[in-house]
This record gives sequence, structure tokens and C-alpha cells, in this order.
Amino acid sequence: MRMLIDKAEIALNKHVVVDTDFIDPFERKTAMAIFNGIHNLGYLEAGGPEFAERKYFLLFPDYMVQMDFIEYTSYLEISGDINSLNHRDFLGSLMSMGIKRGKIGDIFIGEKSAIVSLKKEIGDYLLMNIQKVGNVNVKCSLISIDKVVFKEQAYERKDLFIASERLDVMLGAAFNLSRNESQAKIEAGDIKINWESVEKSSYKLEPGDMISARGLGRALYETRNGLSKKGRLNIALKIYK
Repeated sequence: MRMLIDKAEIALNKHVVVDTDFIDPFERKTAMAIFNGIHNLGYLEAGGPEFAERKYFLLFPDYMVQMDFIEYTSYLEISGDINSLNHRDFLGSLMSMGIKRGKIGDIFIGEKSAIVSLKKEIGDYLLMNIQKVGNVNVKCSLISIDKVVFKEQAYERKDLFIASERLDVMLGAAFNLSRNESQAKIEAGDIKINWESVEKSSYKLEPGDMISARGLGRALYETRNGLSKKGRLNIALKIYK
């Protein structure tokens, strides 16, 4: 978070607006705690709709709060026969072009096109260079915010019975892993809960927790629905595609 403090100091010392990279919800929460402790610093979140997960901050001296700020976000529409593609396909194609993760916000996948929120400085580069996502030929265009339709990421719902809410159990249920495979992923540091790294297999999840598994995807522990006659938990998961 040192970089965020440095950007805040630039905003205050030079009396300018400074933008950060996109960061995830856990990092945003940490950043706001830092910014709230810096005297005379104002900030706004930007980079997508209110419900977006990844956003960036605009930092400025607090006397500038009523100003109209420059738009730092572009929206890239990727269209084609994308029904076979998922979030990882789109993100992988973007990052394979040398784009840093911090320059890319959320990816909203619809039936005929996907919308990518991204920092404005990379919009033209991606527009000129993206021709395929996976093995699918695509067309790209930059569109204005008023033409963007944001959709929730597609998911599959799983209703199932499990022995406990331990992380290794839930991870196995979500991604069809054995107990040993789940524990290996956890111990390797490949798992985040609510965007924070967790390396304890015994970690207990609660409804509303988001599981992110490197190389596998994401799953939301949606609801806890009671116990079976044999004492097993009935739960619902959303497995994001």
C-alpha cells in the first residue's frame, strides 16, 4: 500500500488529481482506512457501476471535492461467438498482451458481447490489437458509459450436503476436488476468501463469503439451509463461469 500513500502525497503536495490502479474489494477497504487517516485528502471511487468489485480511486486535496473530474475509465466491448468463453478466457487474453492486472477492472459477460472496464490509457492499444479471445475471432469497440449494459457474471448454482464449513471441504465441493487436492491448493497460497489470502484448511466459511481459487475460478457461499437427518449441512453455492 506504500504506492497509494505516495500517490496521496503527490495529490496533496502538487494540488492535483491522481488516479490509482484498479484494486479488489479487500484492497479497497484497506486503502480507504489509509486515506481516511490522511489530513486534507479527498477521494472518490471510480471505474464501473456501484456493484463493481474492482475499482480505482481518484485522490485530491479535499477542497477540490466539488469539481468535475476527468474520466479515467474506458469501456471495451468485445463481440463475436462468445458463448463458449468465460471470465478467465477474457482476462487471459488481455493479460497475454502485457497488460497489468491493475489496468483492468471488471469484465461483464453477456450473450453476444463482453464489456471490460479499463484504464483509459490502454483503450486504444487493446482496440487495435485484440483479434481473438481463446480460439474465437472477435471484434472490439470502445463505447461510452451511457451505452454500457452491465450484467452479473454467469454462474451455476449448486445445492448440496457437506460435512462442515471448513475451507478444504467447501473448496472440494465447489470445484470437485479431493480433500488432498483442496489442502494442497490452500497450502500453496492459491486461495483467497473475500479477496484475502487464507492458508488454513480449517478456516470456517460463512454465507456471503467469496472463494477465489487460482486456476479454477470463483465460488460464492450463498446460503446455509439447515441440517439433514444425518447432521450434514445443506448449502447453496454459486460457481462463477
